Amino acid sequence: MGSNMVTLIIRDASSGTAIEGAMVKVVPWMSMHGHGSPKETHVKEKGNGVYEVDNLYYTMEGSWDLLIAIQKGSVEDATSVVVEVKK
Repeated sequence: MGSNMVTLIIRDASSGTAIEGAMVKVVPWMSMHGHGSPKETHVKEKGNGVYEVDNLYYTMEGSWDLLIAIQKGSVEDATSVVVEVKK
């Protein structure tokens, strides 16, 4: 719970090439309760397809979805990852 950090590595699915210069948005969402986090995440590109996400704030224990949206030029993609948050 509280403030956390995660590192994303973003690569092209067909070629494996690192995706640099993308707009990346990460939103923590708790589907079971229908709410997100009261704080906005910050994404910082580190180079070679690595993006650091901080201020990832979980308010309670339980299953949270990390909703990840990626845009590079006219290409957009999205995915989600389930995170089990415990005290």
